[in-house]
Amino acid sequence: MKVESETYTAICELVRTEQAMQLLEAAAMCYSKSLPPDYKPPPKRKSRGILGFLGAADTDTPEVVDVSAAAKAILKHLDRHKYDALGGCAQTATTGELKKAYYKLCRVYHPDKNSDAGVELIFNVVNNAYVTLTDEDKRAQYDENQYSANLRDISCRRCCSMTDECAERAAIHAAFAKSRPGGGFGVPTNRANHEPESNWKH
Repeated sequence: MKVESETYTAICELVRTEQAMQLLEAAAMCYSKSLPPDYKPPPKRKSRGILGFLGAADTDTPEVVDVSAAAKAILKHLDRHKYDALGGCAQTATTGELKKAYYKLCRVYHPDKNSDAGVELIFNVVNNAYVTLTDEDKRAQYDENQYSANLRDISCRRCCSMTDECAERAAIHAAFAKSRPGGGFGVPTNRANHEPESNWKH
């Protein structure tokens, strides 16, 4: 799954925010803006100088970047962090607030409302989060499992962070960094540097 470098840059800007709604949008762009398998970059055109000699190319062939791993990393994060999958709802959100967030996302990512490529994958993650978090027993079990996973993660990494999102978000950045030669964002995340929880925006 490849996109032009201009699209890749826009996706990177969304991922840098590390906000739930922007991560959903970034995942959607990876799929909806992907180039067809038979895509061939347009040939470079040469411009003629004042004396009629061929000069440097006035337009460069768009760089094509593979974002397959990056898209999977985002969806994996959202599937694991179900409050993020519902647009960043708080863990204390009421059932009514979860439903409101879900229906808002349905207007954008439901396959009946949106025919873009990959929208079904995104909606499955959103719907799975909704089903889990609006069921009292499933939500309680999910919250308990997440808390246990967080403690194990902190113990293994000895991180100052209070949750395991450090590794999850770092994985997203790493996937983007591998997407193109020379490096992705080049911007380290706070949690990867083990900064205190108070310095990190959720």
